[in-house]
Amino acid sequence: MRGILTAAASSFDHVLIDSPPILPVSDSVVLSTLVDGVVMVVCAQTTKNLVRDACARLVYVGSKMLGVVLNNVDPEQRRSYEPYYTYFSKQ
Repeated sequence: MRGILTAAASSFDHVLIDSPPILPVSDSVVLSTLVDGVVMVVCAQTTKNLVRDACARLVYVGSKMLGVVLNNVDPEQRRSYEPYYTYFSKQ
């Protein structure tokens, strides 16, 4: 995998990799050690504890967190997302 990523990086300005979810399998955590940074996509209904656990796994292996994308956001449910704003602003 390291060779594939090196070849891709030499041919392209940016290489994006979509990987499986972090918590159920270890593939993403291992892959995160081979890339320049990680952008985690989090479903708006995911609990803070699960997000914390996923971040902890990435930090444990030395991954560089670039940011988080919150998807499946329902604008009508805005108040229920406020804990995420507080949680991620403290990181």
